[in-house]
Amino acid sequence: MDKNALSQYQTDNFLRFDPFNFNNQTPHNSGWITPDTIDLSNKAVTLGSTFTQEVWIFSDQNGYNTQEVIGYSPSDNNNLSPYIRTHDYGKSIWYGFGDGSNWYSVVVNDVISTPGWYHVAVTFDGSDYKLFVNGSEVNNSSIAAGISPINTPVKSIGTQFQGKIDEVRMWNVARTESEIKADMDKRLTGSETNLVAYYPMDLNGDFQLIDLSPNQNHGTLKNVDVMQRFSSNDCSAPDGSGSCPYPTINSALDDAKP
Repeated sequence: MDKNALSQYQTDNFLRFDPFNFNNQTPHNSGWITPDTIDLSNKAVTLGSTFTQEVWIFSDQNGYNTQEVIGYSPSDNNNLSPYIRTHDYGKSIWYGFGDGSNWYSVVVNDVISTPGWYHVAVTFDGSDYKLFVNGSEVNNSSIAAGISPINTPVKSIGTQFQGKIDEVRMWNVARTESEIKADMDKRLTGSETNLVAYYPMDLNGDFQLIDLSPNQNHGTLKNVDVMQRFSSNDCSAPDGSGSCPYPTINSALDDAKP
């Protein structure tokens, strides 16, 4: 580990959600339900009859069986805005929404085999409700055909999630597989047509999570750690060697293995 190595790396922020209390770093409640979350309620976007939600996730595959990635569950599932969750300890994806009277949801099992970074996207065109993993369609459901989500904003990122989240994007159209695949590894400008929320995990001077979309609904961090990936032409990632040292203690600890 060498802090002087910072200059040799390019950096990319991501969010780390863990089950520890911010003040005294002890497990929260049962030790599994994390107090970490991003509050988007200031000017939260409401998704209508067509939409896309995208995110990069790294589930710890530990802790709570069902964990929120985008969106939060009220006690009444019929009032859910569009959401993405992990299920079965991070191995499955659960997505859906409510319309105020009923709840429409899909669980796609075993689409995340081992811990690692995965791109997850869901699209709804008013008929087909699709799931994409790493840019490829893995499920298509007609369960919500002809239904529109309840007029409730998407108010949070990472509630009860344990792991890492990056590049949250929301659109007011159903994007195609080719569009998702073409952009999932790229940083957007924020001015793309139909983009209504975009969080590349950068912070402003008020320590808010910046929404680069025209909506500018900056998020409030609650106990979440903002961490960084490091890369260079010579090192795809730090590995602790003399030529590719870890530039921060946190980056070394994040990569530590049992």
